[in-house]
Amino acid sequence: MFMQHIRQFERAEPVRPLDTLLARRPRRDGIPGATLVETVTGWRRADSLRPGDRVATWDGGLRELQALNSGRMEAGETLVRVPGGALDNCSEVWLHAGQLVLIRSPFAAAILDAEAVLLPAAALIGFGGISLAMPAKAQNLVSLHFEADELIFAASGLCLHAAPANAAPLTCTLGYLPILSAERGHDLMALIGAGAMTSAELPRAA
Repeated sequence: MFMQHIRQFERAEPVRPLDTLLARRPRRDGIPGATLVETVTGWRRADSLRPGDRVATWDGGLRELQALNSGRMEAGETLVRVPGGALDNCSEVWLHAGQLVLIRSPFAAAILDAEAVLLPAAALIGFGGISLAMPAKAQNLVSLHFEADELIFAASGLCLHAAPANAAPLTCTLGYLPILSAERGHDLMALIGAGAMTSAELPRAA
């Protein structure tokens, strides 16, 4: 048996802090019930919606809500806090670290040749005052489910992924939209921040 030379080392894998952070946190489906969602009748709290309500989506027009699931996150658990105005959102929004958020930017178009990308909320940390924080009180979570994967408008400027009930987690793409890891998404947001840009207002589908 031969011993490894003391001056030789195996190649080390790069540390991915954000992806590691995301992996360590239990998956939390849904958004806080107080989050405003755009519907056919205007902006409504997520926890006021019911199956059959028609919700505005990014590229599919108005889609009928099929089901809702309720959950709860206790005070002291960590969420991603998006302060008002950070991503054109009209008010503070709390997201779980794995919630997919749509980002549209010239950087995404130039680097990834994509109109927009999806990235987990954890990738937003550090951009525009977005941070990990613990809400002072418990959060009621609401999961909105449609017949297919949809991107819904929340708090005016945010566009969030909503999956069908019992769907497997998305991995690489959603249709023509790339899905970035937390680390790659963080790099993209750093480029956007360095260019003094925010996400452009997302056009509504006709």
